[in-house]
Amino acid sequence: SVNTLSTFIFLKISKETESRMTEKNISKTTPSFILPNFSKDSKNIQGYLVKTNQELSTTYWENTLLEAPSSGEVQIKVMASSINFPDIMCVKGFYPTMPTYPFIPGFEISGIVNKIGEDVPDSILGKEVIAITDKQLGGHATHVNIPVKNLTSKPSNISHEQACSLPIVFGTVYHALVESAELKSGEHILIQTAAGGCGLMAVQLSHLLGAIPVGTSSKKEKLNFLNKVGVNYLGNYSSSEFESSMRSMSSDQGFDVVLNMLSGGMIQTGLNLLGSAGRYIELAVHGLKTSPKLDLSGLVDNQVFKSIDLRKMLLSGDKIKQKEFQESFKTMVNLVEQGYIYPVVSRIYPLSMIGEAMAHVESGQHIGKVVISHTATEMKDFEKDLQKLLIFQKEKAQLSPIDLYGSQRQITPFSKHEPISKSSSIAIVGMSSRMPGSKTTKEFWKNLKKGISNVQEIPESRWKQVEYYNADPKIKSKSYSKWMGMLDDIDFFDPLFFNISPREAELMDPQQRLWMEECWKCMEDGGYTSESLSKNQCGVFIGVGSGDYISPGDRYQESDAQTLTGNSSSILSGRISYLLDLTGPALAIDTACSSSLVAIAQACDSIVSGASDMALAGGVCILTTPQMHIMTSKAGMLSDDGSCKTFDSGANGFVPGEAIGVVVLKSLEQAEADGDRIYGVIKGSGINQDGKTNGITAPSFESQTRLEAEVYEKSKINPETITYVEAHGTGTKLGDPIEIRALKETFGRFTQKVGYCGLGSVKTNIGHSLTAAGVSGVIKVLLQMRYKQLVPTINYKQLNEHIELKDSPFYINSDLKDWETDGETPRRAAVSSFGFSGTNAHVVLEEYVNLPSTYSS
Repeated sequence: SVNTLSTFIFLKISKETESRMTEKNISKTTPSFILPNFSKDSKNIQGYLVKTNQELSTTYWENTLLEAPSSGEVQIKVMASSINFPDIMCVKGFYPTMPTYPFIPGFEISGIVNKIGEDVPDSILGKEVIAITDKQLGGHATHVNIPVKNLTSKPSNISHEQACSLPIVFGTVYHALVESAELKSGEHILIQTAAGGCGLMAVQLSHLLGAIPVGTSSKKEKLNFLNKVGVNYLGNYSSSEFESSMRSMSSDQGFDVVLNMLSGGMIQTGLNLLGSAGRYIELAVHGLKTSPKLDLSGLVDNQVFKSIDLRKMLLSGDKIKQKEFQESFKTMVNLVEQGYIYPVVSRIYPLSMIGEAMAHVESGQHIGKVVISHTATEMKDFEKDLQKLLIFQKEKAQLSPIDLYGSQRQITPFSKHEPISKSSSIAIVGMSSRMPGSKTTKEFWKNLKKGISNVQEIPESRWKQVEYYNADPKIKSKSYSKWMGMLDDIDFFDPLFFNISPREAELMDPQQRLWMEECWKCMEDGGYTSESLSKNQCGVFIGVGSGDYISPGDRYQESDAQTLTGNSSSILSGRISYLLDLTGPALAIDTACSSSLVAIAQACDSIVSGASDMALAGGVCILTTPQMHIMTSKAGMLSDDGSCKTFDSGANGFVPGEAIGVVVLKSLEQAEADGDRIYGVIKGSGINQDGKTNGITAPSFESQTRLEAEVYEKSKINPETITYVEAHGTGTKLGDPIEIRALKETFGRFTQKVGYCGLGSVKTNIGHSLTAAGVSGVIKVLLQMRYKQLVPTINYKQLNEHIELKDSPFYINSDLKDWETDGETPRRAAVSSFGFSGTNAHVVLEEYVNLPSTYSS
């Protein structure tokens, strides 16, 4: 149940009424709405009269009399009144603090003051007001008497129907989040039933306070609504996996605040999800009374449990609480008038259909509030003005300082120009690559621009196809694919340049040799010498898998120590550190296909944390034997025609590829201070894990969506400004649709803009370079930013039938075109990489514009 801030009307009983009540077997002590001496000041009214506990369909709509307002009261002509779930509980006779029978329900109203009692200033006559009713309720009537302390002026920028929906939900949630939980900027709050009246108000106040709301519902349409109004993290509380998914969403840390409006076992679930020093706020007081025994043994880390019943609080006569309530009313009006909060009304009923209105609320199908219009003649669905809510969520409310705690609090902007501090932005100041068909990034760009495929049939110089190829996938130790994106001259190496003996070089995996070469070239591209880097706290982060140059069996036969060092991934990452005397962390990272993008994300974190002053990051993949082809053939992953057809209806798997890519990273602030040439800026990055899916190698829509949203939230990037996505795009019937669905879901939480963001995948050009795939995509994006063009995604003819792009932000970029901008926002792109290990990475890149204001905090 939703608690209320309600107060009441007092009415007396006449002798005649007592007689009629006795005849109808109604208790003589029950007050009536017929007055003992109806004077010229008494008012004929109509009201929704409840005479005893009953079903909603048996309620009575009757004429009665209302006496003149007493001292300190005003009489209000009701224009609109709001339905609250406690109205239904009162009608059925089980609300904890319900009035005595008979009574007219109705906890909150909006209307016009038409009569005043003693000690009330004349200036209030004729004013439009919002009010909370008194002890005997009475809001669902044509007129009602209310203490003047329980009302405030109606904001002129909203209707009476909107206004009457506000006071209970605002007062309840304001007390819960601001006065009780003291919700802070950056904290995570779990809002149960977030699409209801209190839930949507909690969403709005959470955003005002700079907190991150996680909303729940049991209905898909409500979750979609929450998505549209800026709730980027959602959960279905009716799901059997709800608690585990929420725990995963909070990275197993729990929530700072849990706001509960559910009963039964969900109370315990909310307690279980409370994090360290968390505050659990219970609004379902009736649900708490009837809940099963609760286990509080987990509340051992400075957590707080608090239940709130503001009705009891206000009826207690506590003057301090009443004053706080009046102050919250003023805050509510100010926030509405300034456009910071917006009432959500989903349906309006005329007063004559109040029974139907209550039944609709009882069904739980509504979003926001259901209200009664005392001037309407028919029911209508209120046009949900999502645009105003979106404006609140993403612009005005977050650009202005909100004083909800008595001091100025600047809300972090979430707009087109999302600035974050330079220390959190990572500059790319050097890059180098070797890709199939190109030994330099310049050659790579020429091939991309021309839309050339550099996948070829594997020559005899690598391995003999007659021994390893067979079109029948069932044949043992054979591959049904004989194509690969290949690097040239992988056996060329100058060992003496790197102070390595020829014997050591001979036993060294080509991945080590070529990685050293590209790291050296990358440092030179960034303008650094080996002398200038010596003793520098430079990290090395490389995505690399187990090499196939010398098989484990052959290693036992080799007696040289160089076999061990030359084929170890740990030595591969440390080799360049040793060569250049670098003192930062050196990590070899193997998360399968996401390895190199994970390496870049880890390098960014290392720089931001201070563990590294700068970093070399990237990946390498060299295939010297048919082992990978054979294993992936047996898994059914490969294309049988040598073509990676990402997003296409003919997608039939990927083609293995080789690649090496490396970038030099520094904080943007330091790069600008050092006068570095900046290829682009990493604005945000992140990694996560699928956890348990329907198969260890199966991609996860939920994990991809969660990761992308977290990167945008953390980096304060609005994806409406991302106009290109370099997709993982392996060209499989399973993977491509899941990836696009996740992107649509994530972008859809932030924008309704259509057809502005291009999609592409470098795998169509060079094949899937496995542990070097992510960095290959990053370098492609940096080149597109440098030359301000989007290159074609090749092998694309017809959209995969399992992908729907209509009315989405995306289109397949299949042609060379200029990369246009709106003239205000720099070019932005996202790069995704998803490992079949379940580890995912996502990075947002921005072109560098030498305008300090663009990056100021």
